[in-house]
Amino acid sequence: MSEFEKCLRDGRRKLRISQRDLAERVGISTESIVKLESGCFAEASADQLLKIADIVGMDGHIFTQMYRSMFRSELNSRQTIEPHQITSMASAAEENQTDPDLLEIANSIMALPTEVKNNLLQIIKLLASTQMKGGAA
Repeated sequence: MSEFEKCLRDGRRKLRISQRDLAERVGISTESIVKLESGCFAEASADQLLKIADIVGMDGHIFTQMYRSMFRSELNSRQTIEPHQITSMASAAEENQTDPDLLEIANSIMALPTEVKNNLLQIIKLLASTQMKGGAA
């Protein structure tokens, strides 16, 4: 059992809540929680991972890093930008009046053809992984 699986399962059990209860609190399927606790890949957004971490009493950054480390190959193979990701980015930018650059970036991305968006996502993932490893971009 990986450290990720152990932390998730032990945290949930300590709270005496079922996988279903945790899933409902986070807003994902029970199947996703079952998969995560079994070491199988289940796609979860950063917000959902942070909610899980908060509920089970873990540091969100560490929990998210463990998830990314455990499922690196599955995450890297995903090469599409989900519409909700861009919409969430645009909504966040609109709410945050102090950062008009974020809104401009989101709107620019939304205007791109799907293939270009997917290529851009690959570049962003590469840059992010370089930054997480301590490299310079």
